[in-house]
Amino acid sequence: MALIPNDVRELVEAGHSVFVENGAGIMSNHDDYEYESAGAEILPTSEKVYDVANLILKVQNPMSVEFELFGPDQICISLLNLADNLELLNALLKTNSTFIASEMIGNATRGFPIFDAMNEIIGKIALIEAGKYLQQHLGGKGILLAGTAFTPPAYITILGSGTSAQAAARQALVNQAQVIMIDDDFEKLRTFHQAMPNANIRIHEYSPVILREVLLETDVLITAKHQAGKKSPVLVNQSDIRLLSPGSIIIDLAIDQGGCLETSRPTTAAKPVFIQEKILHFCVSPLAASVPKTSSAVYSALLLPYVKMITELGCKEALAVDSNLRNGLNIYQGKLVNAEIAANFHLQSYDILEFFEMNI
Repeated sequence: MALIPNDVRELVEAGHSVFVENGAGIMSNHDDYEYESAGAEILPTSEKVYDVANLILKVQNPMSVEFELFGPDQICISLLNLADNLELLNALLKTNSTFIASEMIGNATRGFPIFDAMNEIIGKIALIEAGKYLQQHLGGKGILLAGTAFTPPAYITILGSGTSAQAAARQALVNQAQVIMIDDDFEKLRTFHQAMPNANIRIHEYSPVILREVLLETDVLITAKHQAGKKSPVLVNQSDIRLLSPGSIIIDLAIDQGGCLETSRPTTAAKPVFIQEKILHFCVSPLAASVPKTSSAVYSALLLPYVKMITELGCKEALAVDSNLRNGLNIYQGKLVNAEIAANFHLQSYDILEFFEMNI
């Protein structure tokens, strides 16, 4: 759920009408009564919500059944991840609506709050899943992450140095595993390592040769090389995967941006893993949805300030005055305004400030 009841109450007290689809908060453990008590009006279907709401708030990207519900004057804020999804991009462009990617709100210097927060969550989840799928009856090697007095701990290799990679590394260290981190940003790795001088962790600057050497001793490979709004680079090919011993597990945390492995494909909570080259692949998307109460509370807290800005100033003015919000804008009234996404698919993009006919 995009907003929890307490944050809905803030909007209602500010004089705004909030509409919630019947049962929309159940997965986050918030029932309709809580939203009604916060001042929201419960509507029976999503169609009814779209009929009356100007601003649509979602967590996950719009589904195909929603495409025809959008109108030209509507604004939708949600996770979009369009850099690797041309089908969704084309569908959203046809609606003539405005779409803001919540994962891209922010900036490269200070970070992307929602993207980073969700990545911290999935980095921590990765180690829970790693420990689970190393069990032999689930296809794993039959070893413990932490090892015992008589057996060594598991080797966890993490490809990346961002929020999810660091969260996964910390969680692995809590679980007493041996951690290896590889990334092309070696200074970032060094800074992370220096903050934990006594931790059981090794760092390496990325190269295909180093990666292949490390894979020979790896029990769990976590790929977390991803950036907000960008397609992830494929850094691990099928021949590399063959270097892992049977029963090892790969957890691709970059799957929402296309994945870091040649063999990755999205999986679901209902069927989270597949086996290829005798290696378990865990590529669940969206992974943060497995802890919806936590994820919704975090998402809501970080999204609310931007929602309040739009409701107070209007969408155009809010986008004009706030560059962080503007960075999240992908589509404005049916026009693609993100140059990087446009370049990915060889499409034309437009400058949003030219649309507004103003200089900032």
